[in-house]
Order: sequence, then structure tokens, then C-alpha cells
Amino acid sequence: MHDKNGPVRTCISCGIKKNKYELIRLVLNEKGYVVKDHRMNMPGRGAYICNTRDCHVRLLKNKKLNRRFRKTSEVRLAPELEYEIKKLIS
Repeated sequence: MHDKNGPVRTCISCGIKKNKYELIRLVLNEKGYVVKDHRMNMPGRGAYICNTRDCHVRLLKNKKLNRRFRKTSEVRLAPELEYEIKKLIS
């Protein structure tokens, strides 16, 4: 989906649709950890999330990452991403 300013993506936490450059892209790295994709060019399925405290709290509480990355076992956040999120929500 595109709007006049570029591609639109949906936050997996709150469901709001925004320009993809306003969201944070998360991907699974080769070790199976969820990491931030700063350049938005890492291979594989991506998940987008708003850069808000509420969205980060919801992300940690529910299993939306498992569903998004189509994993039956629990998806783990990379330690640096987990630290960054916990710092933001505290």
C-alpha cells in the first residue's frame, strides 16, 4: 500500500497505518534474534512498530512477534534491543 509520500506499513502493536519511514522495522537475524533494521534493507520478513512507549510495552507483553515471524517457539529479542526497549518504557 502506498500513499502520496511513500509506502504505508502497519504497526504490529497498535495497528495504526503510517509511512514506513515513521516506523521502526524489526527483522529476525541469522541467529534467530529480533533486531532493529536501521537501514530497512535486511533480508527476510519485517515487522513494523511505532516508536512510542505504549507500543513497546504491548510488544513485550504479547506474542505478536511470534505470529508476525511465523514462529511457533518464542521469538527472542536481541539483548541490545531488549535493553533499549526496557530503558524506553521505564
